[in-house]
Amino acid sequence: MRPSLVPAVLAAALATVSVGCGSSTSRATTTPVASTPAHPPVHVSAFARDQMKSGFAAPVELVDASGAVVAQCTVTYDVWREQYLVRTADHAIALVETIPTALGTCLGGQPDVELTARVAPSLRPSPDA
Repeated sequence: MRPSLVPAVLAAALATVSVGCGSSTSRATTTPVASTPAHPPVHVSAFARDQMKSGFAAPVELVDASGAVVAQCTVTYDVWREQYLVRTADHAIALVETIPTALGTCLGGQPDVELTARVAPSLRPSPDA
């Protein structure tokens, strides 16, 4: 091959590789439409959310408007799996993605009344703080 032809062949090959690697067809992506939940929300205080995200076991109580405890469970964030480990009162264990899903698992279904999630009394900050 002639010396003047070698750079031209290399340039053409390089252009083909860069065009082939850089071009891609755009894919149509669909975003899921958020629907309104058919159940009342579970309110979570910032303190309870921080405790559940801490990586330590957080005993959680779900209470109704009158303050009565509806359900109890322990929620632990597993940093390695990036999921929440939920242990319910009947000793069932589940791995879930989000805090709302963890609280739904704790309850054993969707609430039919508005609930509040709080950590057990021993972990709550004192009223003086």
